[in-house]
Amino acid sequence: MPKLVITLDGVGLREYALTAQRHTIGRRPDNDILLDDQTVSSEHAAVSMAAEPAVTDLDSTNGTFVNGVQVSKHALKHGDTIRIGQHELRYIDERAQDHTATVVLSAPGTGPAQLEVISGEKSGTVLEVRDGRATIGKPGGQVALVMREADQYRLLPMGKGAGKTMVNGVPVAAEGSVLKPGDEITIAGTRMRFREVPA
Repeated sequence: MPKLVITLDGVGLREYALTAQRHTIGRRPDNDILLDDQTVSSEHAAVSMAAEPAVTDLDSTNGTFVNGVQVSKHALKHGDTIRIGQHELRYIDERAQDHTATVVLSAPGTGPAQLEVISGEKSGTVLEVRDGRATIGKPGGQVALVMREADQYRLLPMGKGAGKTMVNGVPVAAEGSVLKPGDEITIAGTRMRFREVPA
C-alpha cells in the first residue's frame, strides 16, 4: 500500500498510509495529514490516488516542492520526496518495490537489525534499529534512514546524505536500497555494516 514517511529535520516522525482517493496536507487540524509548522499553509497541498498518484499545491504561501523543484502539480513515483515547510514526506509505493525485491525473497525472516560502525573514531559503535527504524546522523543533521518494510530493510538517503550514501560501493538512488546482512554502508567517509540479529 502506498504511504508517506514524514520527517522533520531528518528525524522520522510517522508514516501515513494513503488509503483514500484524496488526502489533504496542512496546518489546520481538519486536514488528513496535520503538519504543525508555521511555514505550512492552513490547507497547503493534496495527494490524490487516482489512476496516477499526484501531489497538488493548493495555492500555498510557501510552495510545495518535489525532489527540490517547486511544483503546482506533480505525478508521484516511488522514492519522491515532497517538501512542505520544514517537513519532508517520502512517497513509498510498495508495489513498485516488488520489481526490485529479488534477493530479499529468499532471505531469512526479518528480525531485529543493527548497524555497526567499522571505521573512524567511533569504530565498534552499534546502532540498534528499534521499532523498525533508525536514523543515521546527528539531531538536526540526519543523513539517512533505515526502515523495515514487510520482510526487508531499506536504506533511504536524507538531507545532506542525498548523493553521498553508498551500499557496497554503489551510490544509493532516491528510492533507497534494500539491505542484506553484511552490506557495507558508506556515508561521508564513515563505514557501517548492516546485520540482522537472530530472534
